Amino acid sequence: MRPAAAILAAGIALLVPAAIRAAPPPETPAAPLSCGGSEPFWSLTLDAQGNARFSDGNGREVAARYTLQQSRNTTLMAGTTFGPGDSVRAVITNNSCVESMSDEDTDDPYEIAVFYDGTLLSGCCNPA
Repeated sequence: MRPAAAILAAGIALLVPAAIRAAPPPETPAAPLSCGGSEPFWSLTLDAQGNARFSDGNGREVAARYTLQQSRNTTLMAGTTFGPGDSVRAVITNNSCVESMSDEDTDDPYEIAVFYDGTLLSGCCNPA
């Protein structure tokens, strides 16, 4: 590459926001997401500003900052750990999910597994 072209390419890279340059592939689960499951009816929201809110369905809630991390070996999975002592761990996969125990049937694009307080919860997520 000629020096002038290299300088132009570097300048353009600086002008493009990092969020656009580092956007995950379209099949990777990405925030904002609204997730939940039944028995118990728990919920998790991950907003685009890095805020998570988890409710365990038994009256306990955890609200904290999070970072959603893409799997190192597949674009179909992402995960996060957040809360006091990393008390909430979630893995979200790009796999169609049907939640039939809730009040209405859903066909969400993502499945989720949440580890909280020694319990494994499963459910579905959709873009919020």
